[in-house]
Amino acid sequence: MTVNLYGGTAASGTPVQTLTTTAAGGAWSVAANAPLAEGVYTAQAQQADDEGNIGRSSANTFTV
Repeated sequence: MTVNLYGGTAASGTPVQTLTTTAAGGAWSVAANAPLAEGVYTAQAQQADDEGNIGRSSANTFTV
């Protein structure tokens, strides 16, 4: 599973970072590739199956 980080309030355009998730104890987490500058970002997780279908989570906006 990956998490795309987008600049601004929408999960669209080119991600500023694409993060790989890790799972431990039933919880998922990610670590930023580099520090994020102050601003507004939107995160959206996505998972692909063996057939190439992609499922996406709801988009979540946050401020650094």
